[in-house]
Order: sequence, then C-alpha cells, then structure tokens
Amino acid sequence: MPLIFSVFSFVAGFFGSVIAVAFSNARASLRPQTRRDKSQPEDYGL
Repeated sequence: MPLIFSVFSFVAGFFGSVIAVAFSNARASLRPQTRRDKSQPEDYGL
C-alpha cells in the first residue's frame, strides 16, 4: 500500500522539521547571546 508509506513519510518529515526547529531555537536561547538582533541567518544554521 504506497499511500500509507507516503502519508507516514509526510508525517515523519513534518514532525522532524518541527523538532529540528524547536531544538535549534532551544539551543540558540541557551547559548549566550552577544548581539541584540536575533534574526540573523547564522542563528538558524542557514
């Protein structure tokens, strides 16, 4: 059944991206900030 696998991969990718963004934000907030602006691209790993 390919539909179940496609739905599972979509859900896994969605939750994986959400967890990655949450972990990145938590790590950025735990890291001591030397700058005032938090909207720099390097803060998000880009």
